[in-house]
Amino acid sequence: MYNNLFKNAAKDIQTTRSIIRINQKIREIKSEELGINSQSKLLQELIEIIPTEQEWMVYEHCSIVTRLYSIYESFVENIINEWIEQLPTIINDYSALDEKIRRSHAEKVGDLISKSCKTKSGFKDSSVKDMIEGLYQGVTGSANYTLWQNAFSSHDNNIREKILGDLFNNANICDQTWIWINKHPKIIRFFQGEGTAAGKLEDFIEYRNDASHSNSKKDRSSLLNSNLLLEMCDFIEILCFSLLELVIHQTFEKQKQHGIVKEIGTIKRWFNKRKVAEIKLNQEISLSLSDRIYLTGDTYLQMAEIENLRVDNVDVSTQIVSSEMKVEVKLDVDARERLRIYQICKS
Repeated sequence: MYNNLFKNAAKDIQTTRSIIRINQKIREIKSEELGINSQSKLLQELIEIIPTEQEWMVYEHCSIVTRLYSIYESFVENIINEWIEQLPTIINDYSALDEKIRRSHAEKVGDLISKSCKTKSGFKDSSVKDMIEGLYQGVTGSANYTLWQNAFSSHDNNIREKILGDLFNNANICDQTWIWINKHPKIIRFFQGEGTAAGKLEDFIEYRNDASHSNSKKDRSSLLNSNLLLEMCDFIEILCFSLLELVIHQTFEKQKQHGIVKEIGTIKRWFNKRKVAEIKLNQEISLSLSDRIYLTGDTYLQMAEIENLRVDNVDVSTQIVSSEMKVEVKLDVDARERLRIYQICKS
């Protein structure tokens, strides 16, 4: 669920880092100006086709910041869409949704229908039918209502500070998104009292806009060197991670409120290298591969997926387990001992 969205974004950011470092190393090789006898023919040919340093830096700067913005924007849209998709599974009654999200849903669906009418396909578009049906099912109290995801993740402007806050507010995730971001431990460590996340995001978007309009070619001083580009990668990854944890936290709180999760035990032992937890259960339950669980502590909350299940030293795919059994689970996240475990109730 949410974790996979962040893993994909983090993987894309790591690829971006690799491109920056490769470019940096190739420039270093060129600067050595080694004789042909010291280089392979392939390396020499590579050096000969390298553009000038200025042209190279312009291309690197523009391609990196535009790609990085795309990763950030897609992550924000996807995590909001995932949240919206999960809400009907948590709150079965449409009328029990917060009034804010119901108003936002109706308003945005109306806007999207209006826009669709201006296209050639108009009401023939199947998406219009889905929008209307989802809203109709909700307001009439029908079972299995749906929320139209694009009603909450669509936006016309760059996702700056205000737009990000508005998107999360309209989706009823949080009305104090930036308070959460600014208090996040990774954000605090990144800035160390110098600068703010909102300011850094604003600078990043300005770099992106300049790059997309070729303004970066005009002034070399506006180009970010390799170290600053890598720093920007770190910032976007940390910003996305803080948003991931915010959505996980809000999902968990709603699931607790509506009886969707229950506490089943604690982590008795944690084997860090293998990411395996030996768990102490407080009741008899059913566990299966790919089950999602929550791990919680005083200042810790993480969603995890069971990648391997071992009961009394035997690997199983699913089993009823109890406190008398030795139960070990391999997880897809890091954890620690004494964390409480919550299971998402199975329908």
